[in-house]
Amino acid sequence: MSAQLRQETLARVKRVVIKLGSAVLSREDGRLDRTLIASLAEQVGDLRRRGVDVLIVSSGAVSAGMAEMSLSDRPAEITSKQALAAIGQSQLMRIWADAFAGEDLHVAQVLLSRGDLDDRQRYLNARGALLRLLEMGVIPIINENDTTAIEELTFGDNDILSAAVAAKVEAQLLVILTIVQGLHGADGRVVSHIEKVTDEVIRLVRSERSKLGRGGMESKLLAAKNATTSGVAALIASGKDRRVLDRIFAGEPLGTWFEPARDRLSGRKRWIALGKASHHRHVVVDEGAAKALVDKHRSLLPIGVREVSGPFGVGDVIEIRGPGGQVLGRGLVNYTSQQVDAIRGAHTHELEARLGATPPHEEIIHRDNLIIYR
Repeated sequence: MSAQLRQETLARVKRVVIKLGSAVLSREDGRLDRTLIASLAEQVGDLRRRGVDVLIVSSGAVSAGMAEMSLSDRPAEITSKQALAAIGQSQLMRIWADAFAGEDLHVAQVLLSRGDLDDRQRYLNARGALLRLLEMGVIPIINENDTTAIEELTFGDNDILSAAVAAKVEAQLLVILTIVQGLHGADGRVVSHIEKVTDEVIRLVRSERSKLGRGGMESKLLAAKNATTSGVAALIASGKDRRVLDRIFAGEPLGTWFEPARDRLSGRKRWIALGKASHHRHVVVDEGAAKALVDKHRSLLPIGVREVSGPFGVGDVIEIRGPGGQVLGRGLVNYTSQQVDAIRGAHTHELEARLGATPPHEEIIHRDNLIIYR
């Protein structure tokens, strides 16, 4: 049945996001693999001629900068990485432009930062620009803005970014190409199909980072989880297979396939799902609240909250955790962390006394601003 669902989804794909990590795009000597990039461009050209919109999330700017400066070891300091990204990004784009010129296709450079997802207006602006590029028949080449990034592992080698882009443009499929065949189970075999990315699935991963990349299988699983929650199917497969895209769209059972959620999220909820939510900013709810949230799609009320971890402010995206610590979902909070701490466990009629003022909301998080992972 899972194979049939995969075939049906592939047949419906009209827009796909393809993510390529540094390790995939680089040769053993650390330089970008122009032959592989040309092969990928040819396969993307075939997809475009079939009427499929394609967006590419491409790492490789730091690797290109390292090659240009004859460096063999990736630096640890963030400023050195930023400098190498600045050196390498123009070369990365030149290589992509040359590769797609052979397919009579134009490319556009799009650099995104964490703030472009967290801020609602910037999120919408970026979405509008990407959709306009697709209307023009251009291939967006998207990368994190490494030169201005202030966190060392902001997007996990663009894995999380690729899921954000897929959700943002309402793609039907996210393809994450890496240097392994897919997710390996406890027996060492590739897991061909995953219905839901659970904590148990993530525990399968031994998160090992390569010299060239800064992600790992864990970040790819989290990207798949984010994409599928937003209604986008995901696939992790080997990008070292020179005909990987042809084979995927021919229906070959490559890699690990992740089923999308049955119900697509609204635009606002997709933004909430993609927004930054630090694991330090969360509330822990009791069993009754967890069941109400997951099974009955209810809002989060103060009476069900047992613990608060902050700080956070009104309108921030926070995580909701169950009594066992498992992440149930996330949402836009109506109160500060101090206020939530003051009203946790309270009935609605007790809120005014706890706050010392008329409560602005009965709910800590309204169900319209709430994402529950299923």
